[in-house]
Amino acid sequence: MSVVRLAGLALLAVACSSPAPASRPSVAADEQAIAKAVTEYVAAMKSNDPVKIASWWTDDAVLIDRASPTVRGRAALDTLVRSMFAAARLTDATLVTEEIAVSGDLGYFIGRYDESFQPQTGAALHNRGRLILVWKRQPDGSWKIARNVGTDLPST
Repeated sequence: MSVVRLAGLALLAVACSSPAPASRPSVAADEQAIAKAVTEYVAAMKSNDPVKIASWWTDDAVLIDRASPTVRGRAALDTLVRSMFAAARLTDATLVTEEIAVSGDLGYFIGRYDESFQPQTGAALHNRGRLILVWKRQPDGSWKIARNVGTDLPST
């Protein structure tokens, strides 16, 4: 047996005896993790704590809403959330899941939302609509919102 072949067999034996790389969660486990994250995000929204709410977003987040300019980046998102919650308190919020899917380190949530706000002055505001949240897996395995597109429900 040649030295090269022997060295190759030795490398193969070492590779086979090395511990396997850490496995990723299954797609179903990732989808469950995003469903749980959505529930926890709604709880953060109901806390009316802008810091807690903004912590759910990635540094490069993009928010596209029905009648507002596009918000790009965590700093701009922080400013938006602080101004929103300085002007009004969220009194109720629900998200209804229509679809969750994951591919690699990205996942999406499609659903409907229903939320009520009480401004500092004036009548309560009620919004209902549809949204897509794009979630991005973080280095620690957690999921954060990278993109959000929201719109009103169609008229019936």
